[in-house]
Amino acid sequence: MTDREVRSTGQSEQGSDSARQQESAVTDEAKKAAGGVAHTTRDQARTVGSEAQTQARQVGRQVREKVRTEAESQAHRLAGNLRQWSEELFAMADSAKPDAAPREFVSGLANAGRSTADYLDEHGVGGTMQEIQGYARRRPGAFLVGAALAGFAVGRTAKATREAPAQSSQPTQQSTSGAAAEGPSQGR
Repeated sequence: MTDREVRSTGQSEQGSDSARQQESAVTDEAKKAAGGVAHTTRDQARTVGSEAQTQARQVGRQVREKVRTEAESQAHRLAGNLRQWSEELFAMADSAKPDAAPREFVSGLANAGRSTADYLDEHGVGGTMQEIQGYARRRPGAFLVGAALAGFAVGRTAKATREAPAQSSQPTQQSTSGAAAEGPSQGR
C-alpha cells in the first residue's frame, strides 16, 4: 500500500469515527430532549389531574350544600304544613262531642303532628336522618315494617290524590241516570 492509500484509509476511518461520534451525540441529544418532553408531559398531566380533583371536590361540596339547603327548606315547609294540619285536627277534636271515641284519637294525632313539626324545626333534616338511622340499627325489623307501612300510606295517598280530580270532573251516575229518566217523561 502506498503512503497515499494509507492516509486515505486513515482519513476515511477518522471520518467514519467522526460521523459515528456526531451520530452518537445527536442520538444522545434526541434522547435527552425526548426525556425532557416526557418529564414535562408527566408534570402537566399531574397538574391537570390535580386541578380536576380539586374542581371535582369543589363541585361535590357545592352540590352537597345545595342539597342540604333544599332539604332544610323542605323540612321547614313540611313542619309548617304539619302544624297547620295539627291545628285543624285540634279544631275538629274540640268541635266533637266530649264523650266521642274519635275525639281522643284525633286529639292524639294532632299532638303527634305538632311534636313532629317541633322536632323537624329543632333538629332539621340531619338530626332526623341520624335519629332514623339509629332506630334502624337498634330495631331493624320494626324499622322495615314501619317503612313498608309508610310506603303503603304514601302510595295510597298519591293514588287518591290522582283519582280525586278525575272523579270530581265526571258527573255522578245518579245525576246522569236521573237526567235520562227525566228526558223521556218530559217529552210525553
